[in-house]
Amino acid sequence: MPNTLPPVAGAAELREKFRIAGEKSYTDFGLFALLTQDNLGETGALVREGALGFKVFLGSSVGNIAAPPLGTLCGQMARAAGTRIAFHAEDDELNAHFTRICRESGADPALWPRARPDISEAEAVARAIRLAEYTGAAVHICHVSARRSLALIREAKRRGLPVSAETCPQYLFLDSGDYPRLGTRMKANPPVRDGEDREALWRGIAEGTIDMIASDHAPHTAEEKERPLWDAPSGIAGVETSAALMLTAVSRGRLSLNDYARIASQAPARLWGLYPRKGGFTLGGDADFTLVDMNRAGVIRAAELHSKHQTSPYDGFETAGSPVAALLRGCFIMKDGVLTGKPGFGRPVRPLTTGPLGPANAGPAG
Repeated sequence: MPNTLPPVAGAAELREKFRIAGEKSYTDFGLFALLTQDNLGETGALVREGALGFKVFLGSSVGNIAAPPLGTLCGQMARAAGTRIAFHAEDDELNAHFTRICRESGADPALWPRARPDISEAEAVARAIRLAEYTGAAVHICHVSARRSLALIREAKRRGLPVSAETCPQYLFLDSGDYPRLGTRMKANPPVRDGEDREALWRGIAEGTIDMIASDHAPHTAEEKERPLWDAPSGIAGVETSAALMLTAVSRGRLSLNDYARIASQAPARLWGLYPRKGGFTLGGDADFTLVDMNRAGVIRAAELHSKHQTSPYDGFETAGSPVAALLRGCFIMKDGVLTGKPGFGRPVRPLTTGPLGPANAGPAG
């Protein structure tokens, strides 16, 4: 994602980030670029340099990237035609209003979903859908957390608009009843909400309204996450725990293994223009595979995670099903939980297509 230091808003920053990541990465990767009010002249160059997609922050989150004025955003989306645009969907004005009210009540972490309520997400989702309808640009709604938003996305898809959506494990495995136990360890933007929202998201996966699962990986130090509510950063380090959690959901019968492969691999590859090279069993594809043992039980231990800073709301979570090996382009890069690949083996990936399977016009995955 492009909300880094410096932000990836120009071709020079994108090239430099490809270079830095290419020297360190164990696996293939793609990079997103920002759409802001200050990079109107960069959109075409970013596409040519291989940006996988664009990201727009309608509401501020980690990195404090300002939302472009709506007129500017309309122009940006028209310039980015052919490349799907991902939205962090929250409304800054509503968040500021409700946060101001909640701060007067103290710093209980359970206040977080009231400080950034579901109406904030739904208002921003509706705006992104209207922009997609007006400009013709394909849009993707990131980290959907609320049933109110889900209803808008479902209706947009029914109308045939180019809208896709994702959710994340924290919205499927946690709910507002976990705030007293986990506190700011589960603080994220948008917030984890109540059990009805969680169950609605599972239904959204089953019916196809939710196209994919994403980690929304956002690592922070334990010291940062233990600060009081209004000072602690938002975000959960979710890359390493996502597979174990979702395989546990498969074991529990919430979705099939084929469904998980679709929402974790095929759908993202199709929607971001990487299919058929990535995301499927295809002749001439890259032979990227994760091998799993559905009979292997385990426990997520924060202290055993490989993130630079080991903090997780899933510490102590019992899992059923585990990845045991991974191959990248036909070569083992992990066996029995041990990393066997080398930094620099990973390569940048850029969109392959802009037609029916490309990022702007990808059809249903599956």
